[in-house]
Amino acid sequence: MKSLEDILVWAENFDTDKYSTNVYQELVLDSKIHPTRFEIMGAWKTGCLRQNKDGKEYSDDFGKSYSYTLRWSDHTPVGKNTWVYINDNTTEILPQIPSKCPTNEPAILSTLKGSNGFGFIWGLFTLHCCYPVEYPLYDQHVYRAFKNIEPDGKPLPLKASYHWKDFIAYKAFFDQMLTRHAIDHWILDRALWSYGKWLKQGINIAKNKEKIKFEPVAKTNFLEFIKFDNMEQEYTLGGKKKPFSSKIDENINLIIQRRFKGTKPDNISKYSFEELEAIQLFMKNQNWVPLANSVSNMQNGSEILGLGSFVFNNIRANQVFAQSTSQLAAIFVVAGIWDLDKMQINGKGKRRMVFKYKDINWKEALIAYYAEQDAE
Repeated sequence: MKSLEDILVWAENFDTDKYSTNVYQELVLDSKIHPTRFEIMGAWKTGCLRQNKDGKEYSDDFGKSYSYTLRWSDHTPVGKNTWVYINDNTTEILPQIPSKCPTNEPAILSTLKGSNGFGFIWGLFTLHCCYPVEYPLYDQHVYRAFKNIEPDGKPLPLKASYHWKDFIAYKAFFDQMLTRHAIDHWILDRALWSYGKWLKQGINIAKNKEKIKFEPVAKTNFLEFIKFDNMEQEYTLGGKKKPFSSKIDENINLIIQRRFKGTKPDNISKYSFEELEAIQLFMKNQNWVPLANSVSNMQNGSEILGLGSFVFNNIRANQVFAQSTSQLAAIFVVAGIWDLDKMQINGKGKRRMVFKYKDINWKEALIAYYAEQDAE
């Protein structure tokens, strides 16, 4: 059993940038009435709600505004339609949630987890939003922390169990920790989530004399949980959204898989970590960068300076490969690494998509993006 000091260190490292504690406090702990409460919490749970000075989806009691990210979409694996359904049918759903955690799985959870693109974890989070003490936060991270603190002789799990009996076992462990350390349940929730997340990514949580921080560990297998046959389905940006799949490997090489109509097998484009670094350096030294990946223009040398032409001229002189910058841009925008806008280029022509580098650690952001893809 870990000490109270350990728990407080973990809790201090909760990812407040991605998961606002103000929003959680008001809409879950304080049960604040809001017309889109469950949709907002669904976006919060899936990492699709971010603070934004112009955010229109929610304003907390401290004057901070929030908006949905581009990943909050019908075409991404975040269960948006089901969260909206729950929000629109709360008068029917909420009375079905037991106020005391039952021994057997409640029927409403069985119904929710059967929804398309939803599942056990997010269904259980709905129960948590109504009775946060009775149904502690439960996902892959807290379950991993549980199994590390109370090992069962098996390898550390990469995902949580989807069986009610295992949630009940976790709840018993959670309640025991609450009693032992006499702390608020939401502190323990955040502590175990942080601890379990960084166990997964090969990170040690350390505390020095000045501040609490995460300290990376040199592990080449820290992304071993990402399997080649488990690529994430995504969509390009713009009006004509096209599906594609992608993943990163243990060396932060990015693999993009596309399907061209009438051709097999799928086209696979692989960007090495060094090539991604070169692209980020190029973006960092520019202002707004257009896509600029026309096959004909790249072929005859008339394409303007942009993402596609940079890749074609500096990384690989292959038009098909350079066109994968459409997928590359979508990944970096949705992962929060680049900004997206539409504007004229040099004050001329039609408005087109343009991208701008954000002043963040793109490598850490990319790892976090893929690591959180399997949150459900």
